[in-house]
Amino acid sequence: MVFDAALSAGMHFDLMVDDEPPLQEFHGTPVVKSSEVPWNQVAEFGFIVAIGNIAARVRVWQSLLGKGGQPVNVIHRAAVVSPHARLGRGNFIAAGAVVGIDAVIEDNCILNTGATVDHDCHIGSHTHLCPGVHLAGGVRVGSGALLGIGVSVVPGITIGEGSTIGAGSTVVRSIPNHVIAYGAPARVKRHSPPESIICKRRS
Repeated sequence: MVFDAALSAGMHFDLMVDDEPPLQEFHGTPVVKSSEVPWNQVAEFGFIVAIGNIAARVRVWQSLLGKGGQPVNVIHRAAVVSPHARLGRGNFIAAGAVVGIDAVIEDNCILNTGATVDHDCHIGSHTHLCPGVHLAGGVRVGSGALLGIGVSVVPGITIGEGSTIGAGSTVVRSIPNHVIAYGAPARVKRHSPPESIICKRRS
């Protein structure tokens, strides 16, 4: 999907890196393992991390920053992003997604197909909004949060860092850090297991 969005926006990838590549090329773009890339010979490169799992996404993001990479945004041509929104680096915004006026999207986020982020929302780094997520105005989502397919959030709500909101949930009250919540209305069911907790921001 990231590849397709990039093509739609007139972008070009020289290389795709995957440690378990099923193919040697993907629609004409070479695919190699990370161990096969001569990183010490690459003076400067742009990148985007096309991994849905947040913990893995953060690890690869930090690794590529450490190698001197510069994150780039990939925005599908069928997405709508207000010129008055503020985007960080390395974000993927899929087809049908909408980012409203004065919204802030930090770094390394996924706004998947048809996700909407209304005016004055603030989305923390490494967050994943799954397809069909709808955030009303003034919602704040902490770093490393995951909002499942079809989640709806009423205005002014805060969703804490590292929290997961289950698919189809309706969030009508704020959700603390590092919990799993779901339902209509969404209620906290349990704390996130330690392995799913994202480290503090290093973006």
